[in-house]
Amino acid sequence: MDMELIYNKIVEKADNDKSFRKKILQNAKEALKEIGITFPDDVNVNVYEDRVDDMHVMFPY
Repeated sequence: MDMELIYNKIVEKADNDKSFRKKILQNAKEALKEIGITFPDDVNVNVYEDRVDDMHVMFPY
């Protein structure tokens, strides 16, 4: 899975389709299915909107 390609597709779709942007923030896996991107059931997908007053930290597993 080319993560850069997936990322670019998601960002482009969210930038051009406000309904999709809302859906992906609420239920990422379901929204991604609509554009042909699927993940196994045991994989969680979280999408966050980056805002000036937010900080996101991800720790490696």
